[in-house]
Amino acid sequence: MGVPTMYSAMLHDPAAQTADTSTLRMCVSGGASLPGELMRAFEEQFPEAIDLIARSLRAGHTFTAGLGIAAEEIPAPVGPEFRRVYDEQNFGMALQDALRAMAHRVPVLDARFFVTAVLTQREAGGNLAEVLDNLSRVMRERFKVKRQIRVVSAHGRITAWVLSMLPPALAAVLFAVSPQFIRVLADDPLVTVYAAQLADGMQAMQRGELHQPQACLIFGAALLGHFDASRDDELDCSM
Repeated sequence: MGVPTMYSAMLHDPAAQTADTSTLRMCVSGGASLPGELMRAFEEQFPEAIDLIARSLRAGHTFTAGLGIAAEEIPAPVGPEFRRVYDEQNFGMALQDALRAMAHRVPVLDARFFVTAVLTQREAGGNLAEVLDNLSRVMRERFKVKRQIRVVSAHGRITAWVLSMLPPALAAVLFAVSPQFIRVLADDPLVTVYAAQLADGMQAMQRGELHQPQACLIFGAALLGHFDASRDDELDCSM
């Protein structure tokens, strides 16, 4: 089977496309087992690839030639994706379809922005190099804002983790110091209800509906209420 025939079969066979994409991602990930690592690497390298394509356009190259240059110069995982787009259009697939396949193949928002900008420029006209420069600048500014947010929120996140570990640590200390005191809580069936409330609070925190300290305070308030109720019951029994 010749190379053109092989690529033609691959382009028209969804199973072959899926297998090729899986192999490509395993090869370009450098042994990374988490897809998130690959996606973060793609997002970090993508603005550089866009700048390279824009510079090639200013130097007089065509857009497809710029894709080939980016495929050669940019390392994995961005380079192999541009190489696939370049090969697909070189072996007969329309450039628009190759770009749409890339946007569908790579679950990164920046890749979809890139494909939308290129397709819009090809239909409406305009300076594609300037459009790509603006797009890469917006991507870099977004990364800068995200890093600033992480720096500013670092103290709050550390505080949240400390408060999260405080209830189980306090329970372990009480179990070591006064086992009969903590056994009142451990033997009570309501402790499962309190643990479920804490788990719900953690899930709500992950969704952004509840802050982690609030979830811990919910569980802590429930524990304090239970201890107060247990103490009142003991006092009533003694009287």
